[in-house]
Amino acid sequence: MKETYTWISQLRTTLPFWVQSLVLILVLCLGRLVVSGDVGTFILLNEKRISAKEYDQNVTPRNAGYDGQFFYRYALDPFSDDRVYQQGIGDYGILIDDPSYRRSRVLYPTLAWALAFGQEGFVPYSLILVNVLAFVLLCVGFERVVVSVRAPAESCYLSWFIFGAYLSTARSLSDLLATTCLVWCYIFMTRQRYLAFTVVAAAALFSKETSAFFLAPMMVWLGCRDMTWPTVFVTGFKRAVLALPVLAFILWKGFLSNLYGSTSSNFGDLWSKHFGLPFVGMLESMNTGVMVVKAGYLVWTLILFGLCIRQIYRQRLALDVLQSFVWIGLLLTVSFAQPIYTDHWSFVRVLAPIHVFGLLFLVRGPRGIPNWFWGVSWLALLGTLLYVVRFA
Repeated sequence: MKETYTWISQLRTTLPFWVQSLVLILVLCLGRLVVSGDVGTFILLNEKRISAKEYDQNVTPRNAGYDGQFFYRYALDPFSDDRVYQQGIGDYGILIDDPSYRRSRVLYPTLAWALAFGQEGFVPYSLILVNVLAFVLLCVGFERVVVSVRAPAESCYLSWFIFGAYLSTARSLSDLLATTCLVWCYIFMTRQRYLAFTVVAAAALFSKETSAFFLAPMMVWLGCRDMTWPTVFVTGFKRAVLALPVLAFILWKGFLSNLYGSTSSNFGDLWSKHFGLPFVGMLESMNTGVMVVKAGYLVWTLILFGLCIRQIYRQRLALDVLQSFVWIGLLLTVSFAQPIYTDHWSFVRVLAPIHVFGLLFLVRGPRGIPNWFWGVSWLALLGTLLYVVRFA
């Protein structure tokens, strides 16, 4: 770390990093609560998504909604059956647009329900608490990777630049929990802790199914590492365990499809909806509002990829798991279709695992993080916090 940022070193020694991270995310949540005066701003329950005769919760419906409303419904009771209302399917007076899809991400609402001890009035706060704890665990995991690769201790602050974490917290979404699970999967993969990896990989999939993009390379690496024909049968059971998270999630999706019927689009329709030609989705979304916010996040993301690619070619690095994350992230980022980028909340939180692994890749490099990138990132962090607290 150059002298320009010695203040980061001083900050690092004041309090344990996990405490500083906890303070940061609590300031964000409390600031948002104070400005809005209503915990419902974390959920955004759309008045069109309720059945007035059945709904009796303390979260006030609004004229606009977001995905947190569906997590809120399942956090009220993740084990209750959805019923048929005149307007649709749901429970507690909250209607679900696609229960088979929404209920597949069951871990986040279940944890919130457990932290609320099943008390409905506490659920809006427990949804926030799960993300607060997930953010702290994300930062702790990031710090462990920093230590393991013997990078400068100040590099742990890069975990604060996972901007999707703040947006996920502000809207009670599962993206932060899934990203945290992926970071710990990477830690357990490097330590070859098969059972721990399997459990956390299942948690990632049951938080958000798109975690599979990043779990697949880790599963392949663990499954093929040091595998030789004389030992393949001896270690076969341990390696076969890696398939259990995928199998469990497939069975869960099959159960939900049987319970609710096939309400989701087929694979081809989903692919065409979410992916397209490179950069087309980015450019087409720029005329849909909040252009400055979108452009800022996208420019920062492309700078991150540029630094990663420069490191790959300057050091002529061989392909490994972490580098594969860089290429997967770049491919996803440039290929996302307009619907992803139209909603600035959606694409920033979707990019969270891409950002975290890109930053970890830079941490592992011998050249460190350029001072100008630190400066740009701190400014982006400040802008994100202000935007989430005041406007989001």
